[in-house]
Amino acid sequence: MHRKGAVLNAWRSMAILAFLSLFPVSVWAQDEESEKGFQVTGVPIIDYNRSTELKLGAIGMGFFPMSKGDTVSPASTVGLAGFYTTNKTWAGGAFARLFWSEDDYRLLSAIGLGSLNFQYYDDEVVPGGAFIDFNTGARFGYAEISRRLVSHFYAGVLISIASVRTEFGIEGSPADTVRQWVNGWGIPLQWDTRDNIYNATSGVYSVARTIFNQEWLGSDFEYTGVNFSANGYHRLSEEGVLAGRFDAFVGLGDVPFEGQRVVGRDDIRGYTKGEYRGDQVYAVQAEYRRQVAGRIGGVAFAGLALAVDENNDTSPLLPGAGVGVRYMALVDYQINIGFDVAVGRDDWGIYFRIGEAF
Repeated sequence: MHRKGAVLNAWRSMAILAFLSLFPVSVWAQDEESEKGFQVTGVPIIDYNRSTELKLGAIGMGFFPMSKGDTVSPASTVGLAGFYTTNKTWAGGAFARLFWSEDDYRLLSAIGLGSLNFQYYDDEVVPGGAFIDFNTGARFGYAEISRRLVSHFYAGVLISIASVRTEFGIEGSPADTVRQWVNGWGIPLQWDTRDNIYNATSGVYSVARTIFNQEWLGSDFEYTGVNFSANGYHRLSEEGVLAGRFDAFVGLGDVPFEGQRVVGRDDIRGYTKGEYRGDQVYAVQAEYRRQVAGRIGGVAFAGLALAVDENNDTSPLLPGAGVGVRYMALVDYQINIGFDVAVGRDDWGIYFRIGEAF
């Protein structure tokens, strides 16, 4: 959780990260290819933010073609991941992203569980405003399948199931401390003209997902979540690519605390305290990506975000900007790993990643 008195621990964690960054990423990446064309990369998860503090974990991913004769479909992916942080947040899960029949079909699925120790900012229950600690324990499952209908357009169906239990640090919390279900079904729509789904240098990728959380699926809340994003990519030179992204989330109906969107993550890096959240969140950003030498690359990015709460009160405009380094762990599939450092409005964060932010 956010503790102003934890300055010493923060600097100690930063020193550890700085020491680890002196070693080449290739020390950790394992790149092996079997006779069937299956390639594996396994890397640690090491990053830091002001709320969950130092994160340590690992992720393993396998990349493979569903069919050797299919030269159109992107490489499919399966993986396992888990982490633990110094504020006792933890999570683990498995995921799969499959492409087959010359990219006519796409499947995205994930299962996992975890416990998040985080905070939110309240200026209504607490006079003058303050951060309030909370813990959310969750078990979840998600599956989405899409079919190409025409050209680059895909449509499908999804199902999302989650069991959550949230406990707050003070009375007057926005939700009961009992286990509740948030279950829904939805319709995903995609328009995809990217030249590479893992490291695009040209094209457009737009996604609209609408999830209807309803009682007949066992959900304790009836609300609709609408998420739209649009990414664009343009090659400026042999080494440089300019990428842009717009993302919008709108929650309609009885949106629970767990269903709200928090400003941060990859949509606007530089926000990790959880201060800004709402039933609506909008973000726009641009990123310049450049291959520097061999497998080594770098990125620079900047963006703006805005949150709207259930009373239609808006946050101030929230700028975020930063830089990052990349190392191409799997050349055949153009898979980068690396980390970013970003600053926001009175906030900052360090982000480890496999692949690009968008």
